[in-house]
Amino acid sequence: MLLIDRYRNRQDKCRSLVYHACMSRYALITVVFSAVLLLWGVGFYIGTGMKNVTALIPAFFGIPLGVCGLLSRTPRSTKIAMHVAVVIALLGALAPLGRLVPNWSASATTVKVEMIGMMGLCAALVVVYVKSFIDARRAGGDAA
Repeated sequence: MLLIDRYRNRQDKCRSLVYHACMSRYALITVVFSAVLLLWGVGFYIGTGMKNVTALIPAFFGIPLGVCGLLSRTPRSTKIAMHVAVVIALLGALAPLGRLVPNWSASATTVKVEMIGMMGLCAALVVVYVKSFIDARRAGGDAA
């Protein structure tokens, strides 16, 4: 009985290490997407003459994503940080619809480009997260 318990403990540790190695790659992807969203928002803010703070909306989504990416580097907080990040990315993919759909004809081209770009980036990140959760599940970590 003792031998079986040792084997199970060793197997659980291996699963934990595989899960963390899999997720640390996605933590780096999260930080990169965060930086792109940050630059996207600041670039549009500067490009539009620094008139409207709403041009920084992508940056406002990029900052918490970056924090989640940095927090997920530690094994203890990987799962919660990645799950929070996927919720933020999902909101970032859906939030621009509330600004674009009602005012499509009245919106300036720069607003459309910025919001569609943010939707695309965040939607791509959600796809990456879903793939990471599937990979972690297959590797033996319990991502859900």
